[in-house]
Amino acid sequence: MTTSGSAGPATPVAARPRAARILRAVFSKVVAEPIRTGMLRRENWPPGLNMIAVVSLVAYLAATQLVLWSSAARQHFRLAVSGTLSVPQALLPAMVCLTVLALALLVAGALHAPVPVRIAGQILSGLVLSTGAGYAVEGVWSVAFLVPASAWLALLALQVVRWRHGFVWWEFPVVLVLLLAGLVTPLALVIRNRLLGDEGSALTVIWLSVLLISAVAVPTTMVAGVALTEVAFRTALWSVEVVSSEVGVRSFGIILGVLGVGSLASLIWGLAASDALLSQQVLDYGGSAVVALLIGVLWFAVDTVADRRAPGSTRVNQLPDDLRRIGLLVAITLGSIIVAAVASVEVGAFLSLPIETSFPESGAAELGTAIMNLFSHDDLLDGVVAFAAAGGCLFACVWQARRARRGPAELLAAMSVFLVLRGLRFTGVVRWPYSLDALGGVAVGVCLVLGLRWLVARELTARRREALAVCLLLALAVNHRELLSDPFGAVLGLAGGAALLFGLLWNLLTGSEDANAESRTFPRESRVLLVIGNITLGMTVLAVNC
Repeated sequence: MTTSGSAGPATPVAARPRAARILRAVFSKVVAEPIRTGMLRRENWPPGLNMIAVVSLVAYLAATQLVLWSSAARQHFRLAVSGTLSVPQALLPAMVCLTVLALALLVAGALHAPVPVRIAGQILSGLVLSTGAGYAVEGVWSVAFLVPASAWLALLALQVVRWRHGFVWWEFPVVLVLLLAGLVTPLALVIRNRLLGDEGSALTVIWLSVLLISAVAVPTTMVAGVALTEVAFRTALWSVEVVSSEVGVRSFGIILGVLGVGSLASLIWGLAASDALLSQQVLDYGGSAVVALLIGVLWFAVDTVADRRAPGSTRVNQLPDDLRRIGLLVAITLGSIIVAAVASVEVGAFLSLPIETSFPESGAAELGTAIMNLFSHDDLLDGVVAFAAAGGCLFACVWQARRARRGPAELLAAMSVFLVLRGLRFTGVVRWPYSLDALGGVAVGVCLVLGLRWLVARELTARRREALAVCLLLALAVNHRELLSDPFGAVLGLAGGAALLFGLLWNLLTGSEDANAESRTFPRESRVLLVIGNITLGMTVLAVNC
């Protein structure tokens, strides 16, 4: 017979396996499963591709070390300063090599990709090489102009010759040598002749090239920025689902109540500790409430359109995967617009040189300067890019909603709202008052009101309890995003860059699912080169900007 005295101590012992089960299940869904499905798999790779991947990994790790030691490098090495940019001079050669290596991976990967990707690869290499050729102040017959131009023509010839052939390992080193020659030759001549008359001349050449490549890295860095949100979403979603399946209804109700009280306490503490004026807080919360209402109206419209095709509800457990795909779509849109803008500047500057050399009275130099000045207003350009991306998101939102894909459509609708607000701010039309803290507070308030209403009306179903718990966890994550996004920033000296570093590392482990597939028009080796080139480029850009 079991006594009450013997039953008491067994409770914590029984709780330990349950807690361990919960932690294992959450870890499996949040970490292990994405890595298992998204890690690059070396299956049926052609000869030489494995060695190229190893070289890329070494470059990736080297760029990671530059990021981690950026603060110490700035303290111990002499800085090369040009305008607002400063980079340790001793690291300039490494940054050049990493940048060219990442570009070579992308161009080599584009050689056997679908036709639009092949064209994009040639345009990218031409634009980057034109950056160095732009310093050929002696004219089009100078070495500084002829070498980059010849390198680009050689790359174009390589694309034509290899158009109908498969991947071979020597394509990558050939592309790498051509890009190194085309970029390093003008740089070496600038340093030797001191054409610009200051020690920042070499840095300027490097920085212009890296700026252009950085535009290509926009999708990679944006997806890396979304990674922390994706992980937080997965953690909240699967924690609630696993806990609700392991504990009873009453226990989960207690957990939900603790979450509600904790969220309310966090909200009150944040308001009390804020340095903002009361009037500004009222404006932020009022503006954030309007933003939340607008998003809610768009979501209602999405559900209405989707219900005409197939009645149902949003698959919440698929939203993290949808978030990554939608984030990549928006990032590619933004990156394409930015590349087009930068390309206009580069083409104008590049074409003005031979025209000015052949026809000195044509005014081509003034035209090139005018084109550069047109895009020199960063805020205006950012605003136009945001509006264009918002239009693309709304179009894609309608397209997804009409196919009853509620999750992607709702994410696109929310992104379009924030992009419009960004566009309004940067173009100077209006600066709508809102903040993430206020949005988190509004979400907490809505959850508490709905939860109390459903509780009083005895309508607090299991599904609604789980939805409230997920929403409260995400609101807590928003209110404490500094701790989540940059827990080691003070130690590493990255000034907020730890979140992006985490995202790039996470993409290395989970972002290669498409590279493991294969098709006749898009072979695996091209996918692999483009993926490893992207992740290497993303870390290199972070290293340059740290």
